[in-house]
Amino acid sequence: MSGQLEEAQMALTEVSKSSRELGSELMEAWPQIYLGAALLAKGQMTQGLKMLEEVRAACLENKIRSAYVSTEYILGKVYSLIALVPCNIYKFG
Repeated sequence: MSGQLEEAQMALTEVSKSSRELGSELMEAWPQIYLGAALLAKGQMTQGLKMLEEVRAACLENKIRSAYVSTEYILGKVYSLIALVPCNIYKFG
């Protein structure tokens, strides 16, 4: 699956770059959302969450509602999974 994620990451990066060059905020948002999700799937939590947070803010600013809602959904799922991970409070003491 890692090979497929790498392939998807390269394709999404290219689409995002082309959309940016064309000046299309709408078309730039979607590949960034999926690229952020791909980074999360690869275990690159910091980069993936940062990308999703940034694209969420851009979607809100540019009133791209469908992409904003999708980003909120993905972030909600990720944060809920993080919150559900059992932790041992004694490790922090």
